[in-house]
Amino acid sequence: MNNIAHLLDNIFHPVKALVVFSTPQTGQYYIESYDMDASGQPINAHPLSVNEGNALSAVLCSEQARQFFSSKGLIPENVLFIDPGTSGCAIWHTPEMEHDVLFGDDLPIENGKAHLPQMIWKASRSKLEVHAILTKGRPTLDTPLYYAPFFNMEPDGKVCMGNVNIEIEPGCALEDFIGKWQKYFFHSTFSHLLTGVSPVKINVVELWQNLVGKNKRFPAGTLKKNGKTLKDLIS
Repeated sequence: MNNIAHLLDNIFHPVKALVVFSTPQTGQYYIESYDMDASGQPINAHPLSVNEGNALSAVLCSEQARQFFSSKGLIPENVLFIDPGTSGCAIWHTPEMEHDVLFGDDLPIENGKAHLPQMIWKASRSKLEVHAILTKGRPTLDTPLYYAPFFNMEPDGKVCMGNVNIEIEPGCALEDFIGKWQKYFFHSTFSHLLTGVSPVKINVVELWQNLVGKNKRFPAGTLKKNGKTLKDLIS
């Protein structure tokens, strides 16, 4: 027979029961709390106290934080920083790569593959910001950041996702979180400059016209520093 003694420590016992009462006429709620005796029977009925409510909230939040950003295995090497929790964020980087990019009908740029610079990504469950870097190898806290050479970008690096439907589950694994955000970013359509100022040293339309479908390495000399370092994304 299988030895299951090690599983007995993980048996959950009832310690608290909550009953929610409501009044259909006014829509008001009242919560009654019950302690549980050794046999699992509810005893000591009383109104839910503030301390009990806070304790329950802490348990729920800590469980959600434990699951959010958990890795399926070893933490990916390109992950630079993780702030777990319901409102946390992750920061990662991607090397120079070739990727499909999409442009709106109002821009005189064809859709297609283009070479991209190294990028730093910072995302929470609802927001994304992207920056470019030139440093070779793994970035450090002092790595200078450059404006990402894309349309639909705020000066601080935040991305306007337009009508993209963002769906990040509370217990999303780290690898899935990164994959989802990169998919959302590259599946959105670049349409316009939010500030009217080119994020690169040359005309940004001409930049992409010379890159899409041309199999040319991204011209790093066109990037503009934004005055920040990687450390500024963490602090």
